[in-house]
Amino acid sequence: MRSTLPLVLCLAACSERTPGAPRILEVRPSSGSASGTVLIEIVGENFYAVPHANFDDKDRAYANRVFVARLESHTLESVTLVGPTKLTAVVPAGLPPRTYDLEIVAPDGKRASAPAAYTVLGAVDAGGDLGPDDGPTEDQTAPDLAPPPPVTQLFTDPFGDGTRSAFVFKYGGMIYLGPRKTGKGALRAHPDGSSCETVTFAFQADQSGGSITRNTQPAPYPSIGHEGCAANTHNCGPDNEDGRGIFGAGTIAGKEWLVVAGVRTAGDLNYAYMTSDTGLTLGFRYVDLAPMMGPQTKGSSAMHVFNGRVYLGFPDSGGKRPYLVVVKTTPGTPGLDATASDAENLGADLMPGIGVSGTPANPADPSIIDSIIDFKNKLYVLNNGGCICSKTAAPGSYTASGWAPCTPSAADFTAKTSITTSKVGEIEPADKAFPQLAVFKGRLYAGRNTTTGPQLWACTPGADGAKDLCDPGDWTLVAANSTGDGSLSQFDNPDNTRISLVSATADHLYVGFDNAKQGLVVFRSNSTAPGARSDFEGESGCPASAHPATCEGLGGNGLGSAGNTRVLHGVALGFSGKDYVYLVAGDGTGPVKVFRIRD
Repeated sequence: MRSTLPLVLCLAACSERTPGAPRILEVRPSSGSASGTVLIEIVGENFYAVPHANFDDKDRAYANRVFVARLESHTLESVTLVGPTKLTAVVPAGLPPRTYDLEIVAPDGKRASAPAAYTVLGAVDAGGDLGPDDGPTEDQTAPDLAPPPPVTQLFTDPFGDGTRSAFVFKYGGMIYLGPRKTGKGALRAHPDGSSCETVTFAFQADQSGGSITRNTQPAPYPSIGHEGCAANTHNCGPDNEDGRGIFGAGTIAGKEWLVVAGVRTAGDLNYAYMTSDTGLTLGFRYVDLAPMMGPQTKGSSAMHVFNGRVYLGFPDSGGKRPYLVVVKTTPGTPGLDATASDAENLGADLMPGIGVSGTPANPADPSIIDSIIDFKNKLYVLNNGGCICSKTAAPGSYTASGWAPCTPSAADFTAKTSITTSKVGEIEPADKAFPQLAVFKGRLYAGRNTTTGPQLWACTPGADGAKDLCDPGDWTLVAANSTGDGSLSQFDNPDNTRISLVSATADHLYVGFDNAKQGLVVFRSNSTAPGARSDFEGESGCPASAHPATCEGLGGNGLGSAGNTRVLHGVALGFSGKDYVYLVAGDGTGPVKVFRIRD
């Protein structure tokens, strides 16, 4: 079935023209009940964002898309620019019933108004407030309208350059999206996608210590690098990085830090970069990790901030693969030449199932770290070879500190083979055996991709051992198929070929699947311990056990378009006491789109 909930396109790329004054032609619907919120469309002309040019640096140009709409003295909520002829807005509940004039204010201050444009239906009590029995009378035939749709589209091709993959996360109270295709910066916006701004990168040079920045161009360097960039130009990274690795944020000692790392396809990757800047230019400081890395370290694949430390996973094809490094010291200006007290190689190559020298050994080449998460104040690390967890809240190397295997021992797990990848950069969730994990209501959930299809696993600690650790016997398969392969979690749809989202708010666990035929599919559950497909819901609350025949995913399959086949990144974020899930979606070749799911 097709989606009945409209998807709202908020923003396109941060560059648009600004013509004449706006005009309001129609409001749809033109009336609604005072008893609830009402989503309206404002149809007109000349609804455009206002560009802010920067002739010195075009990457710092951006477009202001913030419109204001009022029913006289009452400001409407979630005003969104859909296109040059349409805005959407939400009329808040509780407005006094009568007919109102509508006014809109464009980003450049130009105004438009329409008299008697919208009527609020309903009666009021003597005090002017809505009473419990003051709903519409029989002659008021306009029905109550649905609240805003749970899924809204915030961006289409947000960088305006066809960037085909990106990370999304929270930093400084805003959402960040990037890096862009050229590696030269990112975008940030308010949580609803408004006030989009371009932020640029400025990487410092390392001219002392163990390693020296290899890009011969002068600092600052504007890019973390991109695939095919020419070495020793500002199109590559400070150390001639030539691809996208990781980009995210975390809090260390009460301060937020951005972390980015790139790819060196030739090997000998030595650097990660960090900044606490919040301006339009982000001045990244280098973290020289050369003493902790190997000559065949080629990229960066995972990042997690836990107890004031940054844990980084690096793909590698050498004899001590992969690399898992903890950064314990934040960099000053211009950077940090890390010593043993600043950073440590945790010996992932020796970890059972994780590394090439572990027992059992993981022969994958290259070998990567898929995902890192903390659960019950312990660190969990996963890749195609399995799972390992720390026994302490500040783990050291495998040989000197307590670590415990946590790879599931269930038959449904051991009967399947995890996928591997040949990629060292531009890694997507579909390339990983364990693309994402989430903690939800006291359990740890892990999505796994096998050579025959996806699985969803849940750990309930204490089933066969310690109450605060996931032992191998603590895992159970979630949402197993009832048709086809009963060892897979595809919600009975064989076209759900990869699990690419596992994220959680306080109220819901979200899971998403790549689907090249019908479009990506997202479900959620508010069960205390979801185990069956019936514990999940799709669009309009339909039971996921009816998928694929009569229940589509949230927002419809493909979030309303079959062309959205992949979840490229997804994360649950909270703003002002409200939770959302942000998804970067696309098909892996065309430009990304960004969606927000209201929890």
